[in-house]
Amino acid sequence: MKYSLFTILLLPAYAVGQTSLGYNLQRYAAPEGSMPAGLYQSNLDIEHTVSYAVRSNTALLDRILNDSAWAAVQGEATARNVVSGSFDNDNTIGQYIHYDGRRKTFGQLLAAGERSIAGRGTLYGMACYRNGNRRDVSLNYAVHPEDYAPYLVSDTLGASTFRQETYIVQAGYSRGVGPMEVGMDIYYEGVAQARTHDPRHSNYSHLMRLGLSAGQAWAHQAVSLRIAPEWNRQAISSTSMQDGVRYFDFYGFGLWNHRETQTAITYGRVQTLRGLMADAAWLYDGAWQWSANVGYHLRRMNTEEGSSYKNLFASTTHILRQQLHVSHRVDDWQVYMQLTAIQGWRRGEECVYEQQVQDAEQGLYDYVKVATNRLYTYKWMNGDVRVKVLHHISPKASIGLLAAVGYDHSKEGYKVPSMHIDIRTLRSTLAAEYKQHRGAAQLELLAYAGMQQGWDCRYSIVGVTNPIQTTMAFIPYQLRGENHQLMGGSIAWGYDLMQNCTLGLRLRADRLHSDYRKVNALSADLFVLF
Repeated sequence: MKYSLFTILLLPAYAVGQTSLGYNLQRYAAPEGSMPAGLYQSNLDIEHTVSYAVRSNTALLDRILNDSAWAAVQGEATARNVVSGSFDNDNTIGQYIHYDGRRKTFGQLLAAGERSIAGRGTLYGMACYRNGNRRDVSLNYAVHPEDYAPYLVSDTLGASTFRQETYIVQAGYSRGVGPMEVGMDIYYEGVAQARTHDPRHSNYSHLMRLGLSAGQAWAHQAVSLRIAPEWNRQAISSTSMQDGVRYFDFYGFGLWNHRETQTAITYGRVQTLRGLMADAAWLYDGAWQWSANVGYHLRRMNTEEGSSYKNLFASTTHILRQQLHVSHRVDDWQVYMQLTAIQGWRRGEECVYEQQVQDAEQGLYDYVKVATNRLYTYKWMNGDVRVKVLHHISPKASIGLLAAVGYDHSKEGYKVPSMHIDIRTLRSTLAAEYKQHRGAAQLELLAYAGMQQGWDCRYSIVGVTNPIQTTMAFIPYQLRGENHQLMGGSIAWGYDLMQNCTLGLRLRADRLHSDYRKVNALSADLFVLF
């Protein structure tokens, strides 16, 4: 689901604008979750939204990057190859989302670039390695748990530290074929997650996405359509050396089933997710630049017990995304406006099995699915309006101001017993930036502040409150509907060592404060552009 605090904190910090430093770091940024980075994000560098739209629809990439008629869409930032190393740490004091962890510390190495060959197309690629810890994670074994919620699995032994290694490879190819533009892209993410103390836990997750796109570009307009099937498989296992350890099957609102194990018994679960993404884009380059994007995402999730090979839980998720972007330049002033909307709904299914005789003479029995109960629903929508003004105070310096407002509404429901969680919030953000390129040095400064206000939030759950229900239902309800203040900033500096080779450093800091928690996030990036 959409409420990753890590993403909320760091997306603004990634937002740096028109010089090549921020753009080249952001355009290949590895996503924090399973969703692609870039398009449909609540970013501050909305002057590059059209560039992100082009890169999300690979078919148009070669034509627009290399056709002088689309020079305005290419933007003032020069695309460069990048090698970077980064360190991220954020720490929460107070309440936190149980599957996200209280403290996250990660290091990352990334290399990315692109190459255009006249008459043969454009090829791009990215490889990323990330390693780190999530501390005080509880009641969840899954990677990207928001894709599988509420049907998670875990043990009863409380919060612990999970170590994660992530490998990401992304590549794409675009070229013209007759009057058409065609493209293909592939994305792979492999995650190895482990816990070193008893019960020993491991999860090996594989996510793959293959995109095929086609489009057509004219002098001032371009259209594109992209289809991308995806597949994710998580193989979860846990072995305990203790008697009586309980493993929980969660199914929403702090509700669970449990089973006990004996010494050295291994518990296993396989979770699979199959999906299909479809995105359509329209670009117009004139006195006013327009970009419209519409996307649909279908996901089907199943969970299978490792010992019985039965799908106990399943869910179907539908997501619609829309984004409209318009910009206009008058002399040294550039105005941008961006509207983004996302709607989603998820329906959960709980499968019922009955033990039936398969061979009475040999005493063979098996569990056969006899019913499916559709008891869980989750609906959400959010909208966002952003306006940004850039003023070029000199040929190599600019200042920018951004204002944004947003609305979020989510509603979870369970039929029997009847339970509901309803959350509404309003968001607002103000940001200011300054950029300059003087001699061999480049400098980018960003500062921002934001706030969230919740209202008419409702928590209606029957039954006796217990620690699991508090952790899985009530605390997330409080944090997602909280009133909080957010502030932060970043500084990026680069120096041209030689022609087409820049060494740079970026530092970021963010702080969130509410009645329930205080979150501090720090990050540093050392990079080379060439």
